[in-house]
Amino acid sequence: MQKFSTGLFKALFFAVLCMHTLLFVACEEDDQTIIATITLERSALYFATPSTTEQVRFTTERAVGMSLTGVPSGWDVSHNFAAATISITSPAADDTSAEKSGVIYGYVYSETSTASQFEIYVSSVMPTSLADFRSSCYVITEADHSYSIPIGYKGEGSLPSGVSSVELLWQSDDNLISHLDMISEDEAAFYVAPDGKSTSRHGNALLGGYTPDGELAWTWHLWVTSSAPRAVGRYMDRNLGADGTAHATHDEILRSYGTYYQWGRLTPFVGPKYYNCGSAQSADLYQIGGVNYAYITYQLAQGEMATDDYALAHPLVYLLSDESLSYDWNATHPNDLWRAEGKSLYDPCPKGWRVADNFDDLTFAGDPLADLETLEQQFGWELSDGENLLFFPGAGRRSWLQGSITNVNTAQTPKPWIGYYWSATAEADHLSRALYFSLDTEHPERSEFENAIPSPRANGMQVRCIKE
Repeated sequence: MQKFSTGLFKALFFAVLCMHTLLFVACEEDDQTIIATITLERSALYFATPSTTEQVRFTTERAVGMSLTGVPSGWDVSHNFAAATISITSPAADDTSAEKSGVIYGYVYSETSTASQFEIYVSSVMPTSLADFRSSCYVITEADHSYSIPIGYKGEGSLPSGVSSVELLWQSDDNLISHLDMISEDEAAFYVAPDGKSTSRHGNALLGGYTPDGELAWTWHLWVTSSAPRAVGRYMDRNLGADGTAHATHDEILRSYGTYYQWGRLTPFVGPKYYNCGSAQSADLYQIGGVNYAYITYQLAQGEMATDDYALAHPLVYLLSDESLSYDWNATHPNDLWRAEGKSLYDPCPKGWRVADNFDDLTFAGDPLADLETLEQQFGWELSDGENLLFFPGAGRRSWLQGSITNVNTAQTPKPWIGYYWSATAEADHLSRALYFSLDTEHPERSEFENAIPSPRANGMQVRCIKE
């Protein structure tokens, strides 16, 4: 057996010891990396007049310095790190080459030179006010544009919201909504980004308004669509949250579904990721900036969770139910969260519209089973109110049992599609009235159409608004 000399052993031991010491020092240095952070008083500024200076105050932690980069042409920006202020001056009136809006990029850095980036959106064009359309849902038809909404009251009512700050809770497309900030004590502004190809855009987003105590007090649905919804007879031409009713392609079918609602709840839930509801998977949800995902969670409604207050404060929680609650998400079973006689505070439709009181005037347009192959592919029925034709997508539902999106006729045999649409009418036994239809391609005579079917309120269904 080969033997090591004592000197060689000592040399090897010393080398290993040094290597261990170096590794320990490196790890210790890594552990001492200091990350600077910054909190801006405002992150979006709108200037009504040229050559106007405004200051943005900030607070930092572990920061020793700041740098500003990427300043839009014509804007003057400086900072005073000791005074914790950033001064921004809008372009002069005669500066024709100045950019009307843009983003100021900045960095704060720590003593270990670790930097954190921040952004401030500036614009010399005031946002388009939607105050005349005050509601809990706003229709937005133009991208590459800034808007402001009133947030001092809950929906269309007279109850003060008590809101002092706003946040983006989710958006269905990354970077659909950005530069969200308060521009007055009762008004919030945001920017709708283009998709890179045109100023047309589609998607949905939900803003949350918070009290000074950090409680979520109200929400506002931003419905971004490439064209404004219109009335066909008394009905809206599309589902709430949808981009239209075109259904020639799979992408068009998916865009026609819109958002899903549990009966009586104000806040929308996003639709499926795939047009055929494959894998019962929901569409992706993003937080502001598109950096992080937002997620729907599913909880059995019980105790304090089975209340309208809890539902409002937890818009990303889908409340499941069971027989003990009569398959309702609300333990007190109120019948007036939505109203057939008029618009309620919790009605999710935009200004001038409300949840349909009933669908009694709808029938099939022509022979509903004349072309089964076409019907199977188009995912929906053409219905008539006696004078007008309306396309109702068969977008399935979110089930009261699991909350996932299903699109089947029966639990045993998957079929092409079914359609469920809430009305505002409450029924006996804590149920509510819905429009229901289905296509059975194996046994066409079993296809169904019901204008008014009592349904569990914990189901998530489409909403087709009617004119007020």
